[in-house]
Amino acid sequence: SRGLGINRQKEHELRMVLTFEITEPDTRDFFNGFLGILNSGAGMIGPIVAGYVISRLADNTGYTVIFSLSLALFSVA
Repeated sequence: SRGLGINRQKEHELRMVLTFEITEPDTRDFFNGFLGILNSGAGMIGPIVAGYVISRLADNTGYTVIFSLSLALFSVA
């Protein structure tokens, strides 16, 4: 639990540093707002879509599909 909190803090710090590196001061507000909207939307829609996929596929196939998709997206990122 404590390790997850430390990891989350470092991730946040890195995100802020990268934001300052890739944006100009006059576009930073828009970038942060747009990124916040995307993160919030994904956090709300993702679990609903995953639950729908899992409930529609037989046995544990839905879990395998969601895990495989998550692994593929993580690998690409």
